[in-house]
Amino acid sequence: MEHRERVQFLAKQPPYRAKLVCFIALSVATLGFSFVFKDPITQEILREFAVTLGAVGILQVLWDILGGEPIELRIDELEQEVKDIQSSLGVLVHLTDSEVGIERVWAKRGEWQHEPSRLTEWHDWVCKAKKVDIVSNTFWSNWMSDRKFRQELFEHAKSEDCERIRILIYEPGSSAQKCRAKAEPGDRGQMKKEIEFTLDEIKAGRTAFGLSAGGKLQVGITHSLLHPAQIIRADDRMLVSTYLIGEGGSKSPTMQIRGTGSAYFETYKTQFEAMWDRAKII
Repeated sequence: MEHRERVQFLAKQPPYRAKLVCFIALSVATLGFSFVFKDPITQEILREFAVTLGAVGILQVLWDILGGEPIELRIDELEQEVKDIQSSLGVLVHLTDSEVGIERVWAKRGEWQHEPSRLTEWHDWVCKAKKVDIVSNTFWSNWMSDRKFRQELFEHAKSEDCERIRILIYEPGSSAQKCRAKAEPGDRGQMKKEIEFTLDEIKAGRTAFGLSAGGKLQVGITHSLLHPAQIIRADDRMLVSTYLIGEGGSKSPTMQIRGTGSAYFETYKTQFEAMWDRAKII
């Protein structure tokens, strides 16, 4: 804060003005009181005391103007800091409120992916949930590309603990898939190949585990509808990554949601159903 600004700020503080008036008043009163006594020693003591009070007041002003930190200034700054903290806590409480449902937020999906055990944790949740709903561009990287995950997913789809698994991806070569591929840097046909890999693995898994096309493991493909986000639901948990134009999936803002009936959970659940209803089931 500049000197002039500090002077203007301090001059507006009633406690600061009162403190300076007090020093000046005491100094003048002590000086005047010294004339009441005829004893030279007493007069000298009172006059020196008056000068000291005045000097303290002057030094206080000079210190504050030249860079000191008067308590009034720190109190004002602390009040602003407290307000900022309260505002931040308010946002945090809102996000973590059970009615909202957001458990955690990552600026990029890559950050979520590289947290220790985070991906393994989600593999486990998906392979144990009664209800699994998935919408993704390809559902290949980190998911169907993992042999252990595929094995556990197909075994779960055959078990009595599973009620349904629905996977929704783009139809390879469709207008929607080509449009999304153009939105990602340096695709060069990679997205189409990954979708084909996923469909091939699902077909092989259905055959190996005796899963019918209309059974618990259902697959849908979209040909003209763009996917706004990757949504992975495992019972009351949901992982949502919003797709960005000009960026790959690892740059997608990601959040983890918990709680059926919570605001965000219901929003993305409704989105999934809307996309599933418009998809071709294979």
